[in-house]
Amino acid sequence: MPTIFIEHLIHSFSSCCNIASMKMLSCVVFVTTPLILIAYQEFHQVYPIKYILLVPGNYPWTIAPNGFLYRLHYLVESASSIFAIVVSGGIDALFTLYIFQIIGQFRAMSYRITHTRAKHEYFCVLRECIKQHEIIMRCRDILEKIYGPIILWTMLVNALNLCSQMFDFTQMTNVSIQRAVFFAIYMMFKLVQTFAYAWAGLRLTEEVTSNLITIFVTVNDAV
Repeated sequence: MPTIFIEHLIHSFSSCCNIASMKMLSCVVFVTTPLILIAYQEFHQVYPIKYILLVPGNYPWTIAPNGFLYRLHYLVESASSIFAIVVSGGIDALFTLYIFQIIGQFRAMSYRITHTRAKHEYFCVLRECIKQHEIIMRCRDILEKIYGPIILWTMLVNALNLCSQMFDFTQMTNVSIQRAVFFAIYMMFKLVQTFAYAWAGLRLTEEVTSNLITIFVTVNDAV
């Protein structure tokens, strides 16, 4: 049984690390895109150099190329993008970690019930598993209370954002490199975020169903 716990902890930790790494990679690419384009223009001696911002937009003040306002805008937009991706990535990865820990608990209970040979120990193990299941149900309620509104809001916002972004992209007659890169990174980030929640929930549902069937068959055979 300790081996099962270790395997699932490693699996859950690696899954969280993969999700966080993908989001951090997209964050790095997104933040460094203006710098890469500036370096590309410098290397190929393209003048005048176009200094682009992370988020295209119109402002009531004039932003001089490579001036103080440009650098201030770039720093503020970079910091806000990094904070947003790090916070949201941490919340998403933490949810996945909790789900895989619950899956590990279910598999451990199933293992204990199906691998108990002595009949006098069987009912003691079953009693302990029932208590453990009650604890997991309380954890489920806490997780649902905290993450329920977060997931609902995330799914609604992602759906609206993806639809609006795709509509805006199809209406453009001239798509710049900056706009295309921004659109691709944003789409990838939102799709990965949506996939992480859906995949974790699907794995938990499959695990619960599989373990309930296994435990039910084992208990019937024992009785």
